[in-house]
Amino acid sequence: MNLRLKFTILLGLVIAVTVVLATSTVYWVARGQLEKGAAERLQQTAWLVSTQIEQRFSALLRSIEVWAQNPMVQEASLHPDSPSVIEPLNRLFADIVKGNDIYQTFNLYDVQAAIIASSIPDRVGLQIAQDVVQNREDFRAAREGRTVIKGPLMGLSGARPVIVLAVPVVRDGQVIGVLRPIVDVSDFNERFLRPLAESREERVFIFAPGVDPDGDMKPVDPTLIIETPYVAPNVPSIPEMLHNHRGVVRYKSADIWRYAAFQWMKAPHALVVVELPLKEVLSPIRYIKYAAIALAVMMLGVIWLPAGMAIRPLLANLRKCLEFVRTIRDGHMEARIKVTSHDDVGELASGLNEMVERLQTQHAELQESEMKYRSIFETAVEGIFQTTEDGRFLVANPALAGILGVDSPEMLYTYRVDQFYADPKQRAAIMDLLKRERQLSRYELDIRRLDDEVRKCLVHAHAQLDEAGRMVMMQGIMHDVTDERLAEAAQKQAEKADRLAIEARFQALRYQVNPHFLFNVLNTIDVLSRKTPIRIPYLLQQLSSYLRNTLKPNPEMTSRLEEEIQSIKAYLAVEQMRFDRHLAVTYDIAPNAAAIIIPDMLFQPLVENAVKYGMRTSGIPMKLVIAAGLQDGRLSISVRNTGRWVTEDRSRPDRPGIGLANLRERLEIFYHHDFSFKTSEENGWVSIAIRLPLNPLFFFQSSK
Repeated sequence: MNLRLKFTILLGLVIAVTVVLATSTVYWVARGQLEKGAAERLQQTAWLVSTQIEQRFSALLRSIEVWAQNPMVQEASLHPDSPSVIEPLNRLFADIVKGNDIYQTFNLYDVQAAIIASSIPDRVGLQIAQDVVQNREDFRAAREGRTVIKGPLMGLSGARPVIVLAVPVVRDGQVIGVLRPIVDVSDFNERFLRPLAESREERVFIFAPGVDPDGDMKPVDPTLIIETPYVAPNVPSIPEMLHNHRGVVRYKSADIWRYAAFQWMKAPHALVVVELPLKEVLSPIRYIKYAAIALAVMMLGVIWLPAGMAIRPLLANLRKCLEFVRTIRDGHMEARIKVTSHDDVGELASGLNEMVERLQTQHAELQESEMKYRSIFETAVEGIFQTTEDGRFLVANPALAGILGVDSPEMLYTYRVDQFYADPKQRAAIMDLLKRERQLSRYELDIRRLDDEVRKCLVHAHAQLDEAGRMVMMQGIMHDVTDERLAEAAQKQAEKADRLAIEARFQALRYQVNPHFLFNVLNTIDVLSRKTPIRIPYLLQQLSSYLRNTLKPNPEMTSRLEEEIQSIKAYLAVEQMRFDRHLAVTYDIAPNAAAIIIPDMLFQPLVENAVKYGMRTSGIPMKLVIAAGLQDGRLSISVRNTGRWVTEDRSRPDRPGIGLANLRERLEIFYHHDFSFKTSEENGWVSIAIRLPLNPLFFFQSSK
């Protein structure tokens, strides 16, 4: 073997080894940079998405708490069997679900877990749903008066993972129902998280380890219409994801290696996973290794050519490639290789140029993601912060500066956190809680601004600890709720004022009833004193009984029906003394109606009008029938007398209708619009019929 051949072979080997080493160096350096950049971007996206999801569910929970105070919801909880109340509420819930794609269903349950109203009306009273819900922890917590976000958990009704928001419906300090909207995790991932992915290959989803159903699990609720079957995220069980609050892992799923950043949320307690296939991360350098192999084979194929013709341009071009690798390593991505040859080294140069262009594209995407995050950071209405354990500000946005009364975020870096606490003890309490729990949510504290104004704020924060358990920094968001708290206090004060005004108005209406009767009694005593004075003691005895029943203190303004009948009997005994045998009274009171609670002095104006105008228009004797009983779950009251209905004469001060108008106004206070009041005249009889619920909708508070 001559020297030229040896040199040629040696040169070929050197060239081949150089090409392989250069390409491998570029490949692994570029791969490391791409993996590092992808990990940082994915982790940043996971934190941002988890924060947005927690804020979204917190806002949903607040809106549901407002719905729990809605009169329609409370009315339905009190009257679950009333179609006139339930059907509008079903339509309202359906409109809520239709207008907010985040909900699967929106349901109102009674305390026994039976569905009262639902966005799917066929679910009302469904026994299957009641059997499932009554054993749920979220329902039991809401029934005890707590507001919770539970999940993800496996919805047995639809065999799909769901997140439950449970809010108690409270009236007069008692839980009378539970609002329990359902969020389908799969729909939430598809409709709200999938659009957040920055590429077709990237996936953003909520993942709940251990919650996915078995393959043979089927829905048990026939009213739920599932448009697409649930497909569980193909994520393997990785201990690091179960034991760490956040991080980046690599795993193989569906025969594809993937990078995934994860972040645990507190409410709901679930993982946010941002996943990208490894081949997508490494796509800018996908063809480098193939180009290196091709180049080495081609170089060995042409190595037999004269060394003098090939070695000089080859070495020159290889030198350019090596210099280009160093340039990329130094971060100068704008550089390009200028090689005019069309040999293997020229192809290598083209491959390296293509790789750099892909790297530049990836770098631009990373910068765009950073700009999006910066835009959210700068324009957020909540204050965003990062501080050290000793209270130095590391990061602050304009909203935080505004809350603390500082002109700009940069000025905050000259202050310490403890300078803004109205109560320094709250700072120590927050740090202790973060060290124990690593995070806190909706923590309310008083902030003293630089202008000494004290504001109430809600803080959500979590602590970042090192391996030794020492706090490195804390980060989170702050929301000024001072105006909300003032509005809540003003609303409570207004409600108290309204109640006092209604109570004073009812007292005035009640005492308008008594004078009508007293004038008539005085006239009767005057007549008896001249004709039969011996009957006056009996008259006074009945009058005393009547006044004892009507004038006794009664702060609640209500009484049992049997007590009202006793008072009316005393009243009519006095009137029978006045009219003698010209007045005949009949009572038809059902025993099961005796204990029903009704407004005080309900019968008085009815009976008084019947006697007053019936004696004018009826034959002798005037017949009066007083009846009360239960009918279709309501109290029916009627007062009938012989005679005619007297037409109203507005020129007379004692015209008919004043007492009845008084009564209508009092019924409006107690029952709002949920009562009927009908008058009729037929076959020589005048009748007034009233139908009432078995329980008043309004109660006065006793002085005690």
